[in-house]
This record gives sequence, C-alpha cells and structure tokens, in this order.
Amino acid sequence: MIMPITKWGVRKDKTIQEVVKMLRTMADEIENEKKIKVDNHKVELPDIVDTKIKVKLKDDQTKFSIKLYWKENDLLKSPETEIDSKHILPAITAKKFKEMKKLMEDSLYNLEENLKKEESINDRNIEIFNITLSDFKKRAKPEWQVSLVELENLTNKLLENLMKSERSAAIYNIQQIWELKEKYHIIYK
Repeated sequence: MIMPITKWGVRKDKTIQEVVKMLRTMADEIENEKKIKVDNHKVELPDIVDTKIKVKLKDDQTKFSIKLYWKENDLLKSPETEIDSKHILPAITAKKFKEMKKLMEDSLYNLEENLKKEESINDRNIEIFNITLSDFKKRAKPEWQVSLVELENLTNKLLENLMKSERSAAIYNIQQIWELKEKYHIIYK
C-alpha cells in the first residue's frame, strides 16, 4: 500500500525545563502506549526503530535532532499487531537482501528478548524468520550456500530446543546464529 506523504509538527520556543517535560512525556507515551503524539496526531511505533541522533553546527545556529525511522511493514513484527502468515508472506517475499536480513535479525532479536525475559514465545517471530530464510536461500548467490546450510542447521537446533522448552539452549543457539552472521558478514563483505 502506497501512502501519501503526510507531515505535521510543532515548532515554538521553550525553556529547557519545558523541553525536558515534553521529552519525558513523549518517552512515557512511547514506553506505555508505543505511540508518539505530535500536534494532536498519534502515530503507532513498532518494537524496533532505526534511530538517528544528530547535532549540526552551522554558522551561528546549532541544531539537535532525534529521528525515528520505520516502515509500515515493521508494525507487522509487533506482538500487539495480529496478522496471519498469508498477509506476512507477500510483505517478506518482495524484500531486497538488505531488508530481508533486517527482517531476520529483527525477528531473531525479538525471539531472543522473549526468551531472556522468560516471556511467552511469539510464534510470528519464528515464522517470519523461517519464511525470510527460505526466501533468502532461493535468491542467494551460489557461494553463500555453505553459510546458509550452517544457518539452517542452527535454526533447526533452535526450533528443536524451542519445542522442548529449553530456553537456555535456545538462547545459546541464537548466540551461535549471531556469531555465524558476523563470521560470514566479514567473509562476504
């Protein structure tokens, strides 16, 4: 779905104390509701966002900005968003390699956080990871096959440990997957 560009914002002079209060209020809204309110508009946030914090010195003016970036599809990864695999699959299969890697990383990260916090496992993260891995394998260069076989073997061990409710073993498997990712990232970069 292509959405029209929509922007809104508020710009006015504030004291430092007013800025601190505004930022605290925004932080509370993000933490409690996963939403940001700007100029009476509320926007939902996914679990993970790209962030950019920047200070810019130009002539006689200093500019400080905090930016959060996400795509509409990122909301699919939020546990509160109910959606089934037939809706997830088209969103995943259309991705470029870089976006597919990010989807796999995000789903793995979310799964690891669930395990570490001893929360219930969000099956959607497993499903997203598996679907994306399968699609990634189909599009991968031939020289990547060895690393993908290793990744698939570790993923199978992870799934076995999840089925047996072996949380610590599953966390270890995820750590092995992260290490494997780093190893092959260096090799293929």
